[in-house]
Amino acid sequence: MKSRRFLLIASIIVLAMNLSCNSVDSDWKETEAMNTIEAYQQFIDKYSARDDKSNLEMILLKKAKEQLNDLVIEQEYAGIRTSDSIPVLEEFINKYRKYSMNRNVLDAKRRLRKLRMPIEYESALKKNSVDDYLRFLKSYPNSVQASKVKELLQPMLKRRALSLHRLSDLEIYTELYPDDNSSKARRIRTFIRYEQNFVILSDEERALPKPKKGRQDVNDYLASIKPRADFKRKLERALKNDGITKDHFDILERRNRENAKIW
Repeated sequence: MKSRRFLLIASIIVLAMNLSCNSVDSDWKETEAMNTIEAYQQFIDKYSARDDKSNLEMILLKKAKEQLNDLVIEQEYAGIRTSDSIPVLEEFINKYRKYSMNRNVLDAKRRLRKLRMPIEYESALKKNSVDDYLRFLKSYPNSVQASKVKELLQPMLKRRALSLHRLSDLEIYTELYPDDNSSKARRIRTFIRYEQNFVILSDEERALPKPKKGRQDVNDYLASIKPRADFKRKLERALKNDGITKDHFDILERRNRENAKIW
């Protein structure tokens, strides 16, 4: 008798679950067919209020919210689709920052970049600095104006790379002007090789034992490392062969000491 009662209760529960699933599935199909903001909002309100949501209800609720957001964004974008106002597009993009992969938000970003490009180009020309030209090329590498900017930038970047010897400038120059075979360009490529060697050597030095005497001069300690001394002699010969002055080597040497935090 008890087993029959148990089977009856189980059957009723299964039947109720099936009816619930059929109900939510039917509501979802109807909502999708309508495909309106109101329909999705009504579906969300109806099934969000339930405490014991089924897996299917949770999945469909998530889909409904995604579809609702897409429709809301599309409706708002339709009102500014033909606008050429930079502030209007910026406001729309900032408002829907969380939905950066939405097709309307992506289109708004594309149009905004197109509107900004001539303004930023004129600004870069007016400031006429390495950093402003590099910033423009990073933002608009495939623009028509990019070739002109690269032409203006080349002598300025070359001069800065050879005077400051920053590895970032050296590498950017060779990336932007790979076909430059001038003596200064070859010198830049030489510096890159030696800068990279110094970085590697600094990593090796960090693994060495610390000096026993705390007051020992850093320069004396580094000079006492035989592998470094050997490398230094080889480097000096290479620099001499490449026509680079001892001053350039001293710049590299000093920077390497600053970077080699062996204490």
